Amino acid sequence: MFSVRTRGQIVALNQDLMQLLDNQSGAVMITASRAGSDWEITADGQEPVMADNRLAAIQAMNDMAVVVSGAEFFTAQMPPWLPDQP
Repeated sequence: MFSVRTRGQIVALNQDLMQLLDNQSGAVMITASRAGSDWEITADGQEPVMADNRLAAIQAMNDMAVVVSGAEFFTAQMPPWLPDQP
């Protein structure tokens, strides 16, 4: 058996709010919130990014996490059903 470790995890707090948490510190790194149909992805010190659907918002969260963390790549786990939600 093997173990997979990710740097972060994306949690859905409700239908219109997701956060990407750092697995080591538990700190919120990225927030995605929806008002109407568009998602706004934000992080301290970063310009907001807009996405028109949840899957694009999740990708934007990971892309922003790369910038925020200063890493070459960033991995985050999430519930398997999350990308399929409206």
